Amino acid sequence: MHHLSFLQIQSFKSHRLFILSFILLSLLHPGCARPSPSQANPCTLNPESLSPPSSAYFPPTSISEHSTSQNSSHSTWNMLEKRMTRSCDPLPLVPETWDELGLDDYLKNYPNGDKIHLADYVGSKNASNFVCGIGSICDAGQMCYPVTDQDWYILFALQQWNSISNMAFAAIGYAINIVQATVNSLISTMFPAVDISGATHGKQSLAISASMMEVSGTLMMDVMMLMGAETGPVGWVLNVLNFAMAGGMAIWAFKRKVPKGPIVEGFGVWTDVVFQLGNLEENAQNIISDAVKKVINSPISSDDGIYGVLKGGAFLNPTKMLVIPEVADHLRKVTMAMSMNLVLRSMNSYITIGADVCTDKGENGAWPQKDRLSYCPERGGPMYNIIRAVGDKSVNAIPNANVINEIFEFSTKMMVEVSVNCQQKHNEFGHNPYTKGNFPKSETDDCVFNVPVCDCRSGDIRSSIKDHKQHVTEACRKHGGLPI
Repeated sequence: MHHLSFLQIQSFKSHRLFILSFILLSLLHPGCARPSPSQANPCTLNPESLSPPSSAYFPPTSISEHSTSQNSSHSTWNMLEKRMTRSCDPLPLVPETWDELGLDDYLKNYPNGDKIHLADYVGSKNASNFVCGIGSICDAGQMCYPVTDQDWYILFALQQWNSISNMAFAAIGYAINIVQATVNSLISTMFPAVDISGATHGKQSLAISASMMEVSGTLMMDVMMLMGAETGPVGWVLNVLNFAMAGGMAIWAFKRKVPKGPIVEGFGVWTDVVFQLGNLEENAQNIISDAVKKVINSPISSDDGIYGVLKGGAFLNPTKMLVIPEVADHLRKVTMAMSMNLVLRSMNSYITIGADVCTDKGENGAWPQKDRLSYCPERGGPMYNIIRAVGDKSVNAIPNANVINEIFEFSTKMMVEVSVNCQQKHNEFGHNPYTKGNFPKSETDDCVFNVPVCDCRSGDIRSSIKDHKQHVTEACRKHGGLPI
């Protein structure tokens, strides 16, 4: 009774053999537990070099593969090798992999995909901490920890989409804040402040001095008459000189000119531009935020959900993410262009075509003056000018117009062409396609410049200018319907 039975001894040997085999596998393959998604799996098992003992049994470990029957130990080993090779070592992260795995169909036909949302989906994959949205960072982590197979590729693509959305949201605010800070230099360059206080005070002082001299001369004459003094001819001469000096100073004060102020009050333009840029930033960021929320809160198999945004593997490729300042720099120039457009509109500017002919001394016959915005496609053809409406009159000069091209690098040709194309395309003045949060990619995009255009070659406008001697502004307003 102190000896073990034969069956007990055999069971003990089998158990010990299983434990030794497990320890041996662990020592030989310590790196197989956590393969990197970006590296090839260095731990692929080779059944020829390390075959399992015949008496060992390994239960299925794949989350996505389930076996309903216990096969031989060799089949089980092959299943384990297949899982470790396929499930924990990602295929190349490119759109082609998305297509090969059929992930569009997988998402489109996901069980209850027309009802469950993103939070439900990731929760079912034991990834409840995967939270996307503006201001949130959702990280797919490494494959198999905990998400495997098709679902990991989907979460990785969502991670990329979420990062790009957050970057765009932040870059818009960053770029517009930079432009708001620099638009002051744009305004001060075009509308330099003029200090007229010194000239005004000098003019007032001359007028006051002339009045005092006139009063003092009159008082002296009255005093001497009351005292019965005999001033004689000398007194009369002094009084005449006094009054002459007073009159001269009065005339000098009247004739002295005070420098004119800027054509437009710069502070008013600055506040208007900054206000418009603030609205643009708010609208653009709202549309990004709303789009992200819509994807997150829509059924995953719908076009509005993650199926629609990830379709085709567009976000599976882990492209290099630009840092926010680099993205903002791309947006800065287009935002400055929109600011320049607002400045021109605040000056009541508009574009004329054919009011003048390209026969002047500028490029291709355009106006050569630095305070003119003039463009000629070819010599002898119609001239394209950006001018100002002041009452019913037209003013060709725009102070410091040369800085628009020389400093801010917006050519008259580009501003004219974008404005003309905008008006022809949308058949209205000042069309703005960016009121709902859309954001242009460059300064040449549709209607970034939308200065009203008056084609002075048309019948009624041309007749009013040539035959009735009307100013271009009056003719364009009356017959062209320009909002100027």
